[in-house]
Amino acid sequence: MEEKEIQEKLKKQIEEKIINVIDAGIQNNNIDVLGKLVDIHKDLANEKYWKKKEEKYDDEKIRKLW
Repeated sequence: MEEKEIQEKLKKQIEEKIINVIDAGIQNNNIDVLGKLVDIHKDLANEKYWKKKEEKYDDEKIRKLW
């Protein structure tokens, strides 16, 4: 399985868990888990952003070489 596929699968699972917590109602006993899930979700989104930015930078570098 490719890294992108793994990240998308993980992102989907994290989103499902976030929805489950929200559906159950945010309570003192699940707010820590919710915070951790949101942090993981943000980290995945941030990683995806920086990979795209890096690819764009690499593409621009290659075009300048031509």
